[in-house]
Amino acid sequence: MYRHFSIYLLLATLSYYLGVMVVTIPGNIPLNNMLEAFTIQGAAVDELHLMRAQFEQKWNMLNHIRTLCSLASFILVMI
Repeated sequence: MYRHFSIYLLLATLSYYLGVMVVTIPGNIPLNNMLEAFTIQGAAVDELHLMRAQFEQKWNMLNHIRTLCSLASFILVMI
């Protein structure tokens, strides 16, 4: 019984670490830095559209990965 629990706990830990920490550090943090460095005041409409195009799709994909891995971790802990 306890052996199965430890396997689920290990899988939950791996899912969380890989899906959240490994995605956040090389993915979300550079995007945050890029967005922080962008000056909205005085930016042309084309510049705003370009920034959004560079940011939005990758940001959403990374957040979907993080959300699914967090959910998987939660489910594995609850089993």
